[in-house]
Amino acid sequence: MRILGIDYGDRRIGLAVSDPTQTAVTGLPTLHWDGQDLEAVCRELSGILAGYAEDGSPVGRIVLGIPLRTDGTEGPAAQKIRRFGERLAQTFDTPVDVYDERHTTEESRAALRPTGWSGKKKKAKLDMMSALLILRGYLDARRPDPPRPERT
Repeated sequence: MRILGIDYGDRRIGLAVSDPTQTAVTGLPTLHWDGQDLEAVCRELSGILAGYAEDGSPVGRIVLGIPLRTDGTEGPAAQKIRRFGERLAQTFDTPVDVYDERHTTEESRAALRPTGWSGKKKKAKLDMMSALLILRGYLDARRPDPPRPERT
């Protein structure tokens, strides 16, 4: 089963998807929207999800990055993203989890800094990179710790 990672924004939505073994993650094209028409976003996501289902490796879970405050509490932005997640869960009948995205934008900017790309190109990749980091962090957090060798 694949997992779709989403970095929700009021103008752009970054996307990433795992492979069926949930080992590797791949960035997908960023969705651009007007911040109002969730139906359009759901239609685009529906096409993406349908493509993976047709390939025989469907997306069985969605993970949304949620911006927690430094003290770990949720503000208005987090509540907005939770509502978006509820909409996705209902629309696609798919479980939706949230993952703390507090530092993904800064990490994405740092990762893109050495590329030498123009500001426009970096901005275009920033949301996808954030979705990659959200999904990678979520997958890593779900993995059991590898056994450690005993000390003698």
